[in-house]
Amino acid sequence: MSLLINNDVTRRLLAMDEVVPLMDDAFEQLGNGDAAFEMRTDIWSPTAHKNGDFYRWGGLTGAIRDPPRLTFRFKSDILRWEDDGHGNQVEKTHNGKPGRFMGFILLIDTSTGELLALLNDGIIQHYRVGATVGVACDHLAREDAETVGVLGSGGMARAYV
Repeated sequence: MSLLINNDVTRRLLAMDEVVPLMDDAFEQLGNGDAAFEMRTDIWSPTAHKNGDFYRWGGLTGAIRDPPRLTFRFKSDILRWEDDGHGNQVEKTHNGKPGRFMGFILLIDTSTGELLALLNDGIIQHYRVGATVGVACDHLAREDAETVGVLGSGGMARAYV
């Protein structure tokens, strides 16, 4: 039996301070040969529209031995480039219509092959990237560090901090 876990449930039940040690463990398993991953794959295709939009399918897969899990993250986007009002072209993505997005994660039990859950990735993708940065900071920052600096902005900036 598999579960559908949406972004609202994830937001209520998951906290970044819980995710960082899990990501650290996953990296340790990878270093020990007890995990595997497939590099992110993006497939780009022109849309049927003549306005320069592209369709992008993205996929990312990883597995760990303990617990025996595989995740497959995928997303489906329409990309367009728009002027930001200052003469710069910025990438805008959406699914269906502007402001809507579609990304999912399949969670598989690798000891049985069973699909355990289908998860919206809106919150989890920020936690995944932010926790990776957190692991790097835990291992690379000086012990007496008290200040953090973040270059950039947007949705991921909060996850990094």
